[in-house]
Amino acid sequence: MYSWANIHVALQSCRKYGLLLVNVFSISGALMFGGSKFANSFELVVMGRIVIGFYCGITMAAVPLFISEISPKKYRGALGCAPKFLLSIGILMSQGLGIFVLNTDDTWHYLLAVTGLFSVIHLIMFPPCPDSPRWLLITAKKPTAAKKALQTYYGVDDVTWAMEEILHEHKEEMKEERVTLKSLFSNKLYRQPLLISFTVMSSVQLCGLPALYQYAIYVFGMIWPNDTKTINYAILGTGLAEAVSSFTNIFIIDRVGRRPLLLYTCACMAVLNGIITLSLNLSNPNHADGWTYVSLICIYCSIVAFSLGPGNVSYILTPELWTQGPRPLAVGLAVQVQWWSNFLVTLIFPFLQTAMDAYMFLLFMAIMVYYTVFVYFLVPETKMKSFEEIVAQFRLRGKYTEKDNHGVTDDKTEMGDVGQN
Repeated sequence: MYSWANIHVALQSCRKYGLLLVNVFSISGALMFGGSKFANSFELVVMGRIVIGFYCGITMAAVPLFISEISPKKYRGALGCAPKFLLSIGILMSQGLGIFVLNTDDTWHYLLAVTGLFSVIHLIMFPPCPDSPRWLLITAKKPTAAKKALQTYYGVDDVTWAMEEILHEHKEEMKEERVTLKSLFSNKLYRQPLLISFTVMSSVQLCGLPALYQYAIYVFGMIWPNDTKTINYAILGTGLAEAVSSFTNIFIIDRVGRRPLLLYTCACMAVLNGIITLSLNLSNPNHADGWTYVSLICIYCSIVAFSLGPGNVSYILTPELWTQGPRPLAVGLAVQVQWWSNFLVTLIFPFLQTAMDAYMFLLFMAIMVYYTVFVYFLVPETKMKSFEEIVAQFRLRGKYTEKDNHGVTDDKTEMGDVGQN
């Protein structure tokens, strides 16, 4: 439900004030969490979860979209990795606070309410930042403000080339029909990038990592029985592994590229899921043995692979596949697919665990093999390319048949325009 909200915000509001506005949900949820203890009301916790759900649904779409539009293409990948890195830092902080500090009956509500603190910081620090230059120039029709925004974000005075690039993208976009939810699915122009967007975003949840975290506690308990302190440190280590690998991604994604990172990490996770199936079934359930430590290594390796690949690249790649017109709606729908995938995994995981036990990782292995094949054959490289150049790749591969209500566009003419740009 809340995923539909991100589509509306992305389409109807400007990027900057839309991001500021959604802090209302975060702060409201934090107040509900914090007040639940004093009011002795579990209903406030439930309401807080729902409100925070709206906040997550909106920001998971709006933040990658905003960053992709303000970043120079040379650094678009590195800057796109920043939200995932900060998210992993947040997870690590919450693990540390929850395990070692705010872990009593009198303090747990403060842990839940911490989310509001970061929204207050955002409300203080974000207003001086300019809005998206693309939104200002194409949607708001404010070329002067767009130029100033580009100068601020790019750090140079001469941004004529960037203005021309955005205008050229808009010129190509005007040849297409007006983007609606119906046309996004019916127009052949959008089928390939829509399929890629939905598939890579679903991989974030269907890769098996949620199940892996569930079994991590089981493996930690086997290695360190009756040693809660060490198990807590091991849990904290999962958050640290995710944070370190997300930080590493900032420095390698614009060198290695989106496609190789996604391809190799999906293949790696497929192999790791297979090894985990083997090790969990061969390990001694009563005490730790060699296979138990194999499981432990595979758990941490899977977290690293996820953070380097699907958990990070998906949010960068999806906005890059679209021009200004369909981008907000497409990104919003792709994030909705991710949340529905999360709902599906949450719903069926207990049944899978009961029916298949450790063999359920064979299912996730098959899913990751599918994603690997999909990325190999269908996902293009977007590194160091403008949005229009990325769209042109689909045309060159014969995946786009551009048409609108007024006739058919000449592909040769379009490619000539792109080449001149």
